Amino acid sequence: MRAVTVLAAVVAGVVMASGGGGNALADVVYSTGFEPPAYTAGGLLSGQDGWFNNGGGVVETTTVFSGVQAVGYTAEGVFGQPVDYHAVPTSGQGSVMRASVEFFFSAADPQVAWEVLAADDGSIFLAQIVVFNGTLLLWDSSSIVGRARVTAGVWHNYELVFDFATDIVTGYLDGGSLGTGSLDPAATSLTDVGFGINDALGAGTSQAFADDLSVEAVPEPSSLALVGASLVGLGAIRRRKGVRLS
Repeated sequence: MRAVTVLAAVVAGVVMASGGGGNALADVVYSTGFEPPAYTAGGLLSGQDGWFNNGGGVVETTTVFSGVQAVGYTAEGVFGQPVDYHAVPTSGQGSVMRASVEFFFSAADPQVAWEVLAADDGSIFLAQIVVFNGTLLLWDSSSIVGRARVTAGVWHNYELVFDFATDIVTGYLDGGSLGTGSLDPAATSLTDVGFGINDALGAGTSQAFADDLSVEAVPEPSSLALVGASLVGLGAIRRRKGVRLS
């Protein structure tokens, strides 16, 4: 099941919270910066290194977040919902998963809704982050659960964090929480992630670019607490032995 089209269905509602989605101890399940030799500049993203769905993204070198290549999209003459997807390996996934991408859109455009980040489990659409006319919309499986204004013409980091133990999804913009929603029906893993154009009316003039996509297994809070306690204990032992921690 693919991403929900939202260009003609923008509704009111804001759920905002504080915090961030980053975690330095996360285990990477899949990541790409669209760099050579796995990716060839000038070619469609679909068909390169496992990407599919023919969403119209082109590997390019003009606007990048890091490295020398990224993926570019143009809204000019585009109708409908062309989104590119990549499968996520099931090996290494945990009960909490984070999908992250750097995304740049050139201008607020009332003719196109950018699909910044979308995820599904193969048969169930899980959540998405969409930017429409300069407004960021966080969707769970059925409705908007977060909203924020976002600046055009600069790179931003977007994240979706899925807690499959509690069936909750949380969205983040540059580390700040956008809100939370429900996974309904419940899911247990990520199967595909993607980005592109959520919906376009054919008269758009803006462009967008995606870079540094990653999917990570995030340690659960209890695991992090155990690691923290172990580090504290190790520090105490070293201090008793007179060893200076570097």
